[in-house]
Amino acid sequence: MIAKVIWTEQALSDLDIIYEFLSINSTKVSEKIIYDILNRIAQLECNPLSVQVELQLKLNYTYRYIVEGNYKIIYRFENNIVFINTVFDTRQNPKKLIIK
Repeated sequence: MIAKVIWTEQALSDLDIIYEFLSINSTKVSEKIIYDILNRIAQLECNPLSVQVELQLKLNYTYRYIVEGNYKIIYRFENNIVFINTVFDTRQNPKKLIIK
C-alpha cells in the first residue's frame, strides 16, 4: 500500500528558504537540490518505516528522518500518512532542530 504524503507549512517554508539561499549563487544547483529532496520522498511513499527514528526529538510523536545530501527530511507516519514536518540542514547546530 502506498502512503499519502502531506507537507506541513513549516516543511514547505524550509524548501523555499533552501531554494532562495542556494539560488543566490546558482539557480541550477538550487533546483537540483530541491528536486533531489522531493525525489527522496518517493521512498517514504512505499516504505515509510524503513528509516531511522530521530532521537533528538522527544515529543508526542515518533519522528523519523531520511537524508538527502546535507538535509534531513523529518517526518512522522500515522494512519498511512507521511507528514513531512521539516527539512533541516545538517550543517546547522542540531539544537536548532524544532518541530512547530
